[in-house]
Amino acid sequence: MIVGLVLVFFLITVVLVGVVAGTAGTARGGMLGGLMGERIAILNVEGVIGEGPAFGADTQKIVEQLKSWKRNENIRALVVRVNSGGGAVSATQEVYAALLEFKEETGRPVVASFGDSAASGGYYAALPADEIYANEGSLTGSIGVMLSLWDFQELQSKIGISARSVKSGEFKDIGSGSRDMTEEERELLEEMVVDVFEQFYDAVYKARTERVREILNSEAPDTVTDEEVDEHLRAYSDGRIFSGRQAFEFGMIDGLGTLDDAVARAAELAGIDPETRRVRAPVRPRGLFGTIGALTNRVESLAGSTGTGESVRLEYRMGPF
Repeated sequence: MIVGLVLVFFLITVVLVGVVAGTAGTARGGMLGGLMGERIAILNVEGVIGEGPAFGADTQKIVEQLKSWKRNENIRALVVRVNSGGGAVSATQEVYAALLEFKEETGRPVVASFGDSAASGGYYAALPADEIYANEGSLTGSIGVMLSLWDFQELQSKIGISARSVKSGEFKDIGSGSRDMTEEERELLEEMVVDVFEQFYDAVYKARTERVREILNSEAPDTVTDEEVDEHLRAYSDGRIFSGRQAFEFGMIDGLGTLDDAVARAAELAGIDPETRRVRAPVRPRGLFGTIGALTNRVESLAGSTGTGESVRLEYRMGPF
């Protein structure tokens, strides 16, 4: 009898652990995964994209979460919920790469859903999705890269200080705010910005070509040339922002709808019931810790927009916000 009670207690514990793991989105398959049942995962990309806990969209958490869901065979579809104006270039590219890897290695459908804003890096991060949905009033676009530099010369003269640099090469102190920028420095920085922009644009071109062909010629999309697609996409890749409805018109997204609409579409692509339970992560802490985290993220966001953070910032970010 004691052995029987122990066995029952063990099975109850396994079931409870499976449920908790399913809710948190961290179960890895096997026995717990079998108890968990099919799930639709919702990945939150919210706030400034960067690496570390100071950022709302912490790439460390996002990448680890995707790795966990990739191992979990019960995750049948993924919805990427984006509410971000972008962030650091490399961090954005890491989210993009992790989503692309998830889609290619699992073969599971990935659908993106835009909230209030999914601009610049927020838009870039969602491009691996099979389909992208936005609300009519979502802010998106802002395809481009921004290098922020600050000029402190007038401030220095007012308070009577000056800066000196001993450097190993001509461009070692490029971007210094204590002196005028030379023409050679400007050309060098512009070349770099263009290169980083082209990395963004390449991702846009790969993701949106098929949809643009349909827009330019709905009756015979295959007759639309690569040059025509490129001309169309570059016209809207000049940093401008547009509403969700405009984005749909321009071919930058695939449909208009809510998060629930995106979940239903992901379920349809996966061939499962749209009422399948959802797993949502990463989730910000609530209460006091959640408030502190939100304030920290807001301070980080303001620092980025006012230049009180790093002296040089290269970002896929909707400016000047």
